Amino acid sequence: MINIKKRIEKINLHTLGILLSLSSASLGMLRDVLLVFIFGFSNLNDMLQIYLSLYFVICFFSDPLRLTYLNLIAVRPFKQLISLLLSVVFIFIMFFVGFMMVIKPNLNPYYMFLAAFGGFLNLFVSLLVFHKQRFGAYLSSLLVSVTPSFLMIPAVITLAFLPTHFFILCFLFTFVLIHIIQLFLLSFIRIQNYVPGKMPLCLEDLWFLLRHCISVLGEQLFQIVGRLIFLQVGQGFLTLTSLFMKCLITFRFVFVDSYIGIKISSWSSGSSKDRFLELIDNKHINFIIILALLSICSIDTLNFYFVGVQFLLISIVSCYFSSLHRIVYFKINRSIHNAGLVTFTGLVDLFSALFVFFCLKLHVQSHSMLFVYFWYILRLFIEISVLRLYFNKFQMTLAKEGSAAP
Repeated sequence: MINIKKRIEKINLHTLGILLSLSSASLGMLRDVLLVFIFGFSNLNDMLQIYLSLYFVICFFSDPLRLTYLNLIAVRPFKQLISLLLSVVFIFIMFFVGFMMVIKPNLNPYYMFLAAFGGFLNLFVSLLVFHKQRFGAYLSSLLVSVTPSFLMIPAVITLAFLPTHFFILCFLFTFVLIHIIQLFLLSFIRIQNYVPGKMPLCLEDLWFLLRHCISVLGEQLFQIVGRLIFLQVGQGFLTLTSLFMKCLITFRFVFVDSYIGIKISSWSSGSSKDRFLELIDNKHINFIIILALLSICSIDTLNFYFVGVQFLLISIVSCYFSSLHRIVYFKINRSIHNAGLVTFTGLVDLFSALFVFFCLKLHVQSHSMLFVYFWYILRLFIEISVLRLYFNKFQMTLAKEGSAAP
């Protein structure tokens, strides 16, 4: 009877977490729709998206921070660990600020600073939320995590009444202010996480973090380059592209904050039956999907509505592939640091992004949707196919260790 009650409570917690995350995601998308409704697909909106691209690129470091945290929190003091994570990420942030200032010299440095600082604070918040969730404060931490989505809607409506030349500055400052509020709220969530006998940080810990950070450099580079490609296509296309990219990013972080966040403590490393792996194994269906989508994305047009349909179809398929990729990737890296897997995904992403960047330098803007297809569909399909091989090897290693145990 007690077990049934606990199971019901766990299901209710999981369901509530998903609903809360989905509500946050919906409000986040509503915020972007409001921006389009107020300013349209205009040059002002395009310039806002350029600065926000730095903010969202920085937010991609949340995965490396979480994975490094999972690998090391059991053996390293939390304060030392979080200092290492944020210090290294700060250096990467400075690199991206410099990179964007070089390829787009007319950007406002004050706006760049606000976008970078907001992204840094968001990483700090996401790491603290993940830490508190790991030690039992799931729902209260999630409530703090979704705060920006609920506060940005009235903020956007209020900022719309300001003169347009102040809008970008105030919008970026609002992000910074909300993240400061989140840090204040997180200070009231208490957890018990003291474990005696932890060892100080060592050089190997830094390599753990760097490998995870390098694994997302390709995606970060593509986020910047992809926006620049559509900025050159014409007015409004950058805003449309950013809306599509943020849809996918929001979907992925909903999975981390809801499904992975609630399941990570109960995943069994030795489980052989996994419905996500079964979906990866449906190679014939997956192959048909990517071929059908390729034929649609090959149509090169500047028709705004047809490009929107292409983005919609890519979003649906990419959400499917991305879900399989992220969940299995986290399953493998939950308890061990698989250096080969991290290096493989990082190199594939980096070389894929460099290929797109090379095409941008050659002024190859025709068939721009094929670059989006290449990144969000074909790249993911290749990676999850190899990811399955890594998981098989991971399971075989666990089986050998289990049979060798007395």
